[in-house]
Parts: sequence; structure tokens; C-alpha cells
Amino acid sequence: MKPRALHIVAALSAIFLTFSASAQSSGGKKSASTPPPTEPQKVNDSNSRGVPVDATILIPYTPQQPAQQQRYEVEDAIVLPPTARQQQTVTPPVVSGQEGSSKAEEQKRLEEQKRLEEQKRLEEQKRLEEQKRLEEQKRLEEQKRLEELEKENTEAAKAEAERIRKEQQEREQALKEQQEHEKAEAERLRKEQKEREKAEKEAAEQARKAEREAAEKQRRAEREAAEQARREAAAKRQAERQMTSAAADSTGLALFGLSTNVLMDAITAVNLGVEVPVGHNWSVRAEYTTPWWVSADNSRALQAQHINLGARYYFKPWTYRSSDVLRGWFVSVTAGAGYYDVCWNSKGSQGRGFLGNIGGGYSFALGDWWRFDLSAGIGMMIADYKRYQLSPDGKTLIGLNTGTARIPDPTSVKVSFVYLFHTRGKK
Repeated sequence: MKPRALHIVAALSAIFLTFSASAQSSGGKKSASTPPPTEPQKVNDSNSRGVPVDATILIPYTPQQPAQQQRYEVEDAIVLPPTARQQQTVTPPVVSGQEGSSKAEEQKRLEEQKRLEEQKRLEEQKRLEEQKRLEEQKRLEEQKRLEELEKENTEAAKAEAERIRKEQQEREQALKEQQEHEKAEAERLRKEQKEREKAEKEAAEQARKAEREAAEKQRRAEREAAEQARREAAAKRQAERQMTSAAADSTGLALFGLSTNVLMDAITAVNLGVEVPVGHNWSVRAEYTTPWWVSADNSRALQAQHINLGARYYFKPWTYRSSDVLRGWFVSVTAGAGYYDVCWNSKGSQGRGFLGNIGGGYSFALGDWWRFDLSAGIGMMIADYKRYQLSPDGKTLIGLNTGTARIPDPTSVKVSFVYLFHTRGKK
């Protein structure tokens, strides 16, 4: 930006100096080319090398001498423009007499005029040379000023570049120091983090060790407490066993229970069940149902052979197989299979079936050896059937259709009486 501005200033200065020189030159030429009022003249042409030119001189008017037009060779005459020569070219008045003296005077005047013109020309040439010298001096000074200004600009640019370079170096040095500081800080933080992790690890290890020791102590205490509880429980069971043994010795030892479902008995489906206590909560069961009768005319019949096997879990345990067995709440599971033949009004169905159910109930104690069971279950019976029609004489079965039936388990609801067979007690 600065060198360009300097070039613009230099150009404007040169233009200003050129206009000044032109104005001075125009003024000098005008004053030099203007002839004295009393001496009109006309010069056709001239040059700056002093070559004689053709010029026409106007001689002043005199009454004794007629007007004449004469031509003289004038060296280095001041050139007038063509329009000025036309204006000054007039026909002098015609005069007579004293022609010789007039010619001498005219010659003298012309020489004087020539000397003056030569002097003016030399002065103008000197002035132009001085002006040219001054312009050259100004140009050299301006060139020198521009060179100095350019040098100053160059030095300023170098100084600015040096300043920028130093600032860049300072920034790089600051950045490098900052990076080193950040690196040292990161290293310090890493070491502190490592030390913290090590301390935390040691603390965690100590805490785990303390926890393990505490847990070990607690486990030892728990084992000792459990061992103590087992010993106490064993002692208690031994005492209860002794007590129940004594009670069993006095009342007798329960062997098994014999039961019957009165609901099945009510429909002439004779049934019998056996239940044997196992351990302190469990028992196993077996039931057998065997209704078997036919009317005299064979129009009605109920015949079945069915066996159920199952198990029960009593929530109230017994310590010894005495009179406290098989009582309270229980849950059960049962499965069974059998054959049936049912006929009513000469129409019947016969086949084989399989069943299963799960259920629960409550066993009431009626004294030491009697129980009253109420139980129910959810189950299904799957049976193949063959429907038939009895012949009029009641001796022949006429088959109708066959199939498979799925019905609820008819043996899942029980109202039973149980008697516990036992040994005789000691007295």
C-alpha cells in the first residue's frame, strides 16, 4: 500500500511541474516574440540553429520617401505565427527623397533590432536551460525522495517482517512452553492418579481383607451358632423322641390307616384305601374301587375295577409314629387306571380309562386313632368307550358307536373316614 501511494504522489508532482514549465515558456515566448510598437516587422520563417531565413521588414512611413517593400536576410529572427505575419504584412506608404539616409538608419535600426533579438534569444535560451536544469534538479530530488521513501518503506517492511517473525517466534516459544507445561501437568496428574489408584487399591485390598476376616468371623460364628442350634435341635428331637416314644409306649405305634370314601359308597361304588406314614410329613396311599352288581333283567349294571396310587404331604410334622400322625392340612397328587361297565335302561357304555389329579384337604383327628378327611382336587379322566344297546331278551349287546371321552376325574372329591391300625401300648 505505501509504495503505491508514493508512486501516485510522484506522478502528481511531475504533472504539476510540467504545467508550471509550460506556463513560464508560453509567457517568455510571448514577450520575446512581441516587437516594439514603433518597429513593425514580419518574419516568414526561422530556426533555432542560426540559419538565415527569408524575412520581410516594414519601413516606417515618411512624406519625402514613397512606400517600398524590401526583403532582408535576417539570421535567427523571432518567428511570428502565420496569422500575426498576415496582420503585420501591409503595404507601406510611398515616400520620396532622402532615400540614402533612410536606408542607413534602417540598416542601423535593423542591426540594433537583430542584436536585441539575439540577446533575447540568448536570454530565453539561458532561461530555458535554467528551467530545464531546475526541472532536472527537481526530478532528481523527487527521484531521490522517492528512493528514500521506498528505502524507508523497505526498511519499515523489513522491520515489520522482523517484528512479525519475532512475534511468531515468541508465540511458538510460548506455545512450546505451554505444551511442555501441559505435558508436565499431565504427567503430574498421571502420577497423582496412579498414586491415588494405588492407594485406593491398597485401601480396597485392606477393606476386602477386613471384610473377609469379618465374614470369616461371621461364618465361624454362624457355624458355631448353627452347630449349637443343631445340637439343641438334636437334643430337643431326642427329648421329643423320648417323650413320643414314651407316649407311643403308652398309646401304641401307628402302622397304617384304612379309609373309605362315603360318597362313592353312597352310589354303591364300594372302595377301600390304605395310607402309610413315611418320615415326619409324608404318606403314601393306594385306593381300590370295585362296584360289581347287575339287575335281574340285566337292564341295569354298575361294574368297575379301578386302582389309584398317590402321595400326601402334611404341613404339620410328627416326631414319632404315634397318635399325632396324619392330621392337619395336606396337599396330594394321584394317578390311576381301570375298567368300567355302566348300563341303565338297557343302554350302556363300557371301556378303559386313565386319570390323574392334584388336590388338598384337611384331616380332623377324632380321638387318637380315628381321622375324618375332607379333600378335593383338579384332574381329568380320559376313557375309551363303546356304547351299546341291550337286546330285548337281555342277553346280547348290540354295539352302537365307539370313541374317546375326556371328563373331570370323578374320584377327586372325597369325604372319608380313616382308622389308624397301631400296636398295643405299654401299661
